[in-house]
Amino acid sequence: MAQAPEAVTGAARAFLLALRQGGRSEGTLRRYRRVLDDLLDGGLAQALGDEEASPATRRLRHAVLSRFFRWAVAEGLLQANPLANRPPPRLHEQVPRSLPADELSRLGEAVRAQPLRIRALFTLILECGLREAEATALRVRDVDLSTRGQEGVRVRGKGGKERFVPLPPGYESRALLRRLAAGRDGAEFVFTARGGMPLTTSAVRKAWARIRRAAGVDGYSVHSLRHTAATRMLERTGDLQLVSRLLGHSSVAVTARYTLRGDSALRRAMEDAGGGWRR
Repeated sequence: MAQAPEAVTGAARAFLLALRQGGRSEGTLRRYRRVLDDLLDGGLAQALGDEEASPATRRLRHAVLSRFFRWAVAEGLLQANPLANRPPPRLHEQVPRSLPADELSRLGEAVRAQPLRIRALFTLILECGLREAEATALRVRDVDLSTRGQEGVRVRGKGGKERFVPLPPGYESRALLRRLAAGRDGAEFVFTARGGMPLTTSAVRKAWARIRRAAGVDGYSVHSLRHTAATRMLERTGDLQLVSRLLGHSSVAVTARYTLRGDSALRRAMEDAGGGWRR
């Protein structure tokens, strides 16, 4: 980025202040702050999202950055908008990709070698189908492991919607969260960086990249863990309504993408149904 880093930092702070004064919600401010933090931390390429991010995520990040740069140029805080002639990524309907059993196993071994905080984070995302932002926004008070039969996490999803995701006995994330949250204040974030602030998306993805390298697995993002949770539940229950509740989807039509699963699921179903002229 040709513009001075100090100028970009100052413009980002002023932009967030202007959004707050304009009455933007805390959820909106967090989303904008995450993208701008990536811009200041790793430059424009990192802020726009790497190749592992979904097209929808990259498109959203492009929109945030475009608005920021247009505002900063109009206010005279920056000289140019580097996205002025750069169109947003196209959206393509994609079948969600879940992890094959062998690669999931290798990733599990690599995750179990991580510090407690990172191990708990990725195990929770896999077992409960959380989005990255939902997991990192969890506070200690959102984790209930003391109400017998009602153990689980209170999740704040897109649009500020809340949902409760159970943590049944035998779930590895349940035991890890118990250790991680023990003795901590309820207002604290569960997964913290320095200063008690929540882990950023950038930090989460860097940790995931290290885990993938250790496991020798390529081509799967953190979001693939959420897809894997959804696909496993759908294959075991066949209930789109339950999967929709797990994921916090606004509509079962969104969840229906998970019915477009890979050849392995279709093959198993056909084997169970049998073939030929006889029944």
